[in-house]
Amino acid sequence: MGDEAREIPFASGVAVLLRAAALRQVGLFDPVLFLYQEDQDLGLRLRLAGWRARLAPRSLVWHRYAFGRNRGKHFWLERNRYLVLAKNLTLRSLLVLAPALAAAEAATLGLALAGGWLGPKLRADLALL
Repeated sequence: MGDEAREIPFASGVAVLLRAAALRQVGLFDPVLFLYQEDQDLGLRLRLAGWRARLAPRSLVWHRYAFGRNRGKHFWLERNRYLVLAKNLTLRSLLVLAPALAAAEAATLGLALAGGWLGPKLRADLALL
């Protein structure tokens, strides 16, 4: 690892430089994902189109952010997590990933129950149906 640039799955929208040609090819942030996961969606679309993301470890970025326990946040995180998968993966890919996705869903339900955000999580599930 060290100071050498390396490939990563996708870049965080908080600190990213993108090629104009890449954005012309895959489009900009999806407005449906206006809050949370929009950078993951864009990164996945770029990767599926053949573009790669690289991390420059020696770069320095300040992002003023305070993690809050806003109950509404969990609704949007969960809703958009599913939308990103549904809009970018084929049915075949989703079927192959189904066991891992089911395990992740069970773990997320447990975390939501323990963390007090089960209601927003279930509302996100229902919203997607």
